[in-house]
Amino acid sequence: MKNNLTFFERIVKRSFDLLFSIIGIIMTASIILIAFLIASIETRSSGFFIQERVGKNGKIIKVIKIKTMKDEKYKGSTVTTSRDARITICGRFFRKTKIDELPQLLNVLKGDMSFVGPRPDVPGYADTLTGEDRIILTIRPGITGPASLKYKNEEQILANVGDPEWHNDHILFPDKVKLNVEYVRNYNFLRDINYILKTILGEKRSNDLEPKRIFLSTPHMSGNEQKYIDEAFKTNWIAPLGKNVDEFEKEVAKYSGTTGAAAMTSGTAAIHIALELLDVRQGDIVFCSSLTFVASANPILYLGGEPVFVDSEYETWNMSPVALTRAMEEAQLKGKLPKAVVIVNLYGQSAKMDELMAICDSYGVPVIEDAAESLGSYYKGKKSGSFGKFGIFSFNGNKIITTSGGGMLVSDDDGKVERARFLATQAREKARHYQHQTVGYNYRMSNILAGIGRAQLEVLDDRVKARRAVFARYEKSLGGIEGVSLMPELAGTYSNRWLTAMELNPELLSVTVNELIDALEVENIEARPVWKPLHMQPLFAGCKFYPHAKDEIVSERLFARGICLPSGSNMTVKEQERVISVIRKKLQ
Repeated sequence: MKNNLTFFERIVKRSFDLLFSIIGIIMTASIILIAFLIASIETRSSGFFIQERVGKNGKIIKVIKIKTMKDEKYKGSTVTTSRDARITICGRFFRKTKIDELPQLLNVLKGDMSFVGPRPDVPGYADTLTGEDRIILTIRPGITGPASLKYKNEEQILANVGDPEWHNDHILFPDKVKLNVEYVRNYNFLRDINYILKTILGEKRSNDLEPKRIFLSTPHMSGNEQKYIDEAFKTNWIAPLGKNVDEFEKEVAKYSGTTGAAAMTSGTAAIHIALELLDVRQGDIVFCSSLTFVASANPILYLGGEPVFVDSEYETWNMSPVALTRAMEEAQLKGKLPKAVVIVNLYGQSAKMDELMAICDSYGVPVIEDAAESLGSYYKGKKSGSFGKFGIFSFNGNKIITTSGGGMLVSDDDGKVERARFLATQAREKARHYQHQTVGYNYRMSNILAGIGRAQLEVLDDRVKARRAVFARYEKSLGGIEGVSLMPELAGTYSNRWLTAMELNPELLSVTVNELIDALEVENIEARPVWKPLHMQPLFAGCKFYPHAKDEIVSERLFARGICLPSGSNMTVKEQERVISVIRKKLQ
């Protein structure tokens, strides 16, 4: 097995080791000598000791260290924890300050070790490495590295493991192997420098060299939000409602092409109210897309309903008209049609709304269009969220526009919209006193958050263009790799590309989704699998599910193969190139 270090990277790494091991030996020679003399006196033997370890390509190397323990046996223990009585007084100090490791600079100078790399393994334990894990034996072991830093308090951990004979790192600390494998597979010289600084100076002093975190989707402020917030403060309409809420509702309704809107605390709350307006009660059935976030279905449970999940199809990754038809036919035969169908527009891509609406209309079943992720998208010239009896938007912090937390219910039924506002305001009746005869909810958006939303809505179209540009760059750079396919855009639709999602074909690629996510995480880049289908979630165990075809479950395949990439509208081209570079290096 070969590592991924290029010839240039190997030269740079070795040159750095040579130069700084010489400098290090010169600078620390007096410390090493004093520590050697103290160790010799305390242990009444040579102040140095030699350990046999496994080096590059399995070669046995002799690692030099300052002796910190007396030679006599102590209860047969092979575990050198801080409780071990063999450790000398100064030995504890040497270990804490890492002075006992300084002689290893000689190993670095000789070429047996490097400054940074996997810690040199015990021969017997190195033999337990199998498969790709053996890649850590293809480079020189290091004095420090990602695993060494994460487990710098290893002695305290070992002191509490119970059995003093267990000293196999691969069993006690299985994550060490994973960290070391990722280090070798995703080598980066600047990260080497960072590990060294963290070892010498500690975490805080070295953070400046840590690559900036690239998140999946972050809020992107327009700069105009403060104007609306200041207006709310000036008029003292902080909460619960006010002008910003009224205007935000009108503006979202106008943008979405509906006649009315009701601002809520979240998209989940809006779905809950929509189901309430459709009179979903205990035991009622509600059909729902399976490939979605749990918030699409949780409100069904709030009302005691029974979710039935419908599979996806490949052209949109959204609800399959074929599966929905089968589900409706069976429901009619049983004499129990669903009270509603929740159709989700995944990652900004509209579902096949013409076909799905035709099916639902033919059975007289109302549709809730969960457009939480698709604000700004179109389907055949019509705005996302405007197809069903109710449309739902989310303004969560990671959405294409945000109010920090919030949502909106939209509809052409003005009476239902007014009823939604009523239910979301604790169902308070029109009376001088507080009169209640219906169960209500505290779901109304605050005037402050609505002000943020108004400024965000002003730049929504710009945000959509920016996200589509992000997708286009991914498509140009990654779309040509065999085994990689990006989420499709159905003809006649215009997706806001809220998140760029990509599918990896395991028959053509040796890299799994989780391995790619791990590689990105090593570079401080956030990525996630696509949503785990709800019919696979323990919460919904036992719920009915309709696959796309008898022998084809599309949502499960997409979950197994799909990954969401950083897609923020405020992500720079340079940051995106960093993401692309890691992916290409991993896949090719």
